[in-house]
Amino acid sequence: MRNDIQSILTAAPLLAMLATGAGAAPLTPEEGAAELKRLAEEAREKAAAQNYEAFRATVPVVDGTGKFYVNGDTPIRNEKLLREFWEQNVRSAPPAPGGDDVPEFAVITVGGLDQIWNAATRHALSYCVSTGFGSRHTTVVSEMEAATAAWEAVADLDFIHVPAEDGQCDAQNPRVLFDVRPVNAGGQFLAAAFFPNDPRADRSLVIDPSSFQLDPNGKLTLRGILRHELGHTIGGRHEHTRPEAGTCFEDANWRGVTDYDAFSVMHYPQCNGLGDWSLALTARDMSGVACLYGAAPGFQIDTALCQPAGGGTPGVQNLGPFDVAAVELMQIGAFDVAPGSRFRVVMRGEGDAPGDPDLYVKLDGLPSFADYDCRPYNTGAEEECDFDVPQGRSQALVGVHGYSAGRFSLTVTATGP
Repeated sequence: MRNDIQSILTAAPLLAMLATGAGAAPLTPEEGAAELKRLAEEAREKAAAQNYEAFRATVPVVDGTGKFYVNGDTPIRNEKLLREFWEQNVRSAPPAPGGDDVPEFAVITVGGLDQIWNAATRHALSYCVSTGFGSRHTTVVSEMEAATAAWEAVADLDFIHVPAEDGQCDAQNPRVLFDVRPVNAGGQFLAAAFFPNDPRADRSLVIDPSSFQLDPNGKLTLRGILRHELGHTIGGRHEHTRPEAGTCFEDANWRGVTDYDAFSVMHYPQCNGLGDWSLALTARDMSGVACLYGAAPGFQIDTALCQPAGGGTPGVQNLGPFDVAAVELMQIGAFDVAPGSRFRVVMRGEGDAPGDPDLYVKLDGLPSFADYDCRPYNTGAEEECDFDVPQGRSQALVGVHGYSAGRFSLTVTATGP
C-alpha cells in the first residue's frame, strides 16, 4: 500500500500523508486534484532530468525483500525491470490510454494479456503467516482470513492458510504459493504485495510495523490494508492508474474490466478517490473480479458492469536445447491453442553457461521486443509463462531473446482446438 503521494515515481515516507488522509477532513476531488497534479508533475519532471544511475539512487530498496519499490507499494524485482521502468515511465511520460469510455476494476497486463491466476491455481492460493510477527501473529492470521474472505465471497478464488508452514514462512518456501511476513521498510510503505506473474521468490506480502501503529479511531485498518494488497495478488492494479483519476497516474499496463470507480478498494482517497480509508470492496470491485475469475457461489455478476469470461486439456512438447546469441531474437514456433484452455511454456538453462535468455510469448502474432503477451524478464535462464487463453485467440507464438548469449530448453504444454 502506497505511503506518500508527493512522489509519483519513487516512494517517500508515508506517515505525514496519512496524518492528512486518515485523521483530518478529506479534501474534495477538486482541491486534491490541483495540488496532487502539481506535485506529480514536479516529481516526474525532476526524475526525468536524472540519468538512470541518479534515478536508481532515489528508489527505495528494502533489505527484507531485496526489491526496488516505485509508486509506493509496487515492487520491481530486478535491475532489468527497473531500467525498463525508468525508460518507459520516467525518462518518457507513460502514454495514457485514449478514448472517453475507458472500460473500473483494472487488471494488470503484460503486453496484451491479463496477468491473473490460471484455472488450477486460483483454487489453491496457499499462504503462510510468519511466526516472526511474534505477539502480533494471531492478529495477522485473523485479519488475513477476513481480508481473503472479502474476495472469496464474490469471486471463484480459494485462499488457503497453511499453519504448518508458519514457522518456515519466507520467500524460499516452495510449499505455499506466497508468504506473509514482517519487514522493516522504514515507513516507506504500510504493506506491499506482488502480482500473479511474479515468480515464487518474489511472491511475498510484507507488512511494515507502521501497519500496527494506526489511529484506533480512524477508518484505516490492517484489514483494509490487506484487502488492498490482496487485490494486487489477484491481478488488480491501482484504480488511480486510469487517466480519469487526473492524478497519481503510473503506467499504461492495465485493462479496465468495468467502468472507472473512484470508490474502489484499489483507489487511494488522496488520488481523487471518493471513498475513504476503510478500503472496502465496491459493487464494481465485486463484479469486476468475478468477471475475471468467475463468480463465487451465491454471488450474481452485474452484467451491466462487465461480461464474464470462459475452460480446457493438454499436450506436452519438449524442445531444444537451443543456443541464442546476445541480442538475437529467436522465433521458436507457433502452437495451436483453444480459448479457455491453459497454455504453459517453461524455459530452463542448459550446460555450464546458460546465460540470460528471455522468454517471449505472443498470441496470434510474432513476439517482438515491443509486442508480447508474456515476458517474465528474470535474470538468468529459468523463466515460465503460464496463463488461460482468452476468447478469440487460436495460436501462441514463442520466441527467446538473448539478453546475453545463452543455452536453454523449453517444455510447452498446450491444448489445441
